[in-house]
Amino acid sequence: MPYYADTLFPELRQRGIPLVALSPQPPLPLREIKTRHDLPFHVATDADNSLARALNISFQPDNSPSPPPSGWIGEVTGTGSWELPQPAVLLVGAARVVRWLQVSPDWLDRPEADTILHHIDQNRD
Repeated sequence: MPYYADTLFPELRQRGIPLVALSPQPPLPLREIKTRHDLPFHVATDADNSLARALNISFQPDNSPSPPPSGWIGEVTGTGSWELPQPAVLLVGAARVVRWLQVSPDWLDRPEADTILHHIDQNRD
């Protein structure tokens, strides 16, 4: 997210396009992340993964020990569930139509700012 704050957000702000980061984590931890990284864009919660589920980008890991260990993902995210969203970048156009979606199972695999801006230019309403 700091990378997008430095490379993507300024260009989006110039274009009048909002940038929003979503996570299943509760609002308080997200606020702390936003503050710690000095993120200039909105950081919001998809508390029950309903948006991730609607986009068909959530998953459940194959191994889910029962009972879960201390510090398990459902505790960290506050969902009480093993379900997680895959990292994704979503471009939403007019009438809330999804214009572009990139999803990766690797949380380190994120599109470059130039790639996102290219898709914005290609999908102008």
